[in-house]
Amino acid sequence: MDYFVGLDVSLRTVAVCVIDTDGQHVFERIAAKDPDRQTAEIHFRIALINRFNALGTAKIIRVA
Repeated sequence: MDYFVGLDVSLRTVAVCVIDTDGQHVFERIAAKDPDRQTAEIHFRIALINRFNALGTAKIIRVA
C-alpha cells in the first residue's frame, strides 16, 4: 500500500500528516525541524504500519 506524507513547515515546527491511498488518516504529529530526523521518523512510522514486513523506499514528489 502506498502512503502520502504532507508537511506543513513553519519557522519553529513541522507538522507531518500521513494518509493512505484511500484518503484515510494514518497519523499526524509535530516533528523535528531537521529533514534527516523527519525522514527517519516517517520511515519508522510506516514500518510500524506495515508491521516491519516492508520498509519501502520513499519517493519525493514536489507538489508546490
